[in-house]
Amino acid sequence: MILKIEKVLVQGVIDLFLEDADGITLIDYKLSTIQKDEDLLRKYKTQMQLYKFAIETITGKRVKKVYILNILSGKLVELT
Repeated sequence: MILKIEKVLVQGVIDLFLEDADGITLIDYKLSTIQKDEDLLRKYKTQMQLYKFAIETITGKRVKKVYILNILSGKLVELT
C-alpha cells in the first residue's frame, strides 16, 4: 500500500484486516523480541496509526480495533 500525505510518501504492507458489520479489525504481525506490551506499542504505534488512516481513507469504513500479533511471544496486543 502506498499513501501520500502532504508530499510525504509512506509505503508499507498491511498484514491482515477483517471486516464485519461493525467495522474493520486491523492486525499486524511482528517478529519481535520485545517482551513488554507497552514497549511494543511504543515502537509500532505510528506505523499502526498510518495503516488505520490508510484503510479508513481507502475504504471509507471505520477501523474499530487495531492489534499487533507478536509471533515470537504469541501475544496479541491491542492498540488503544
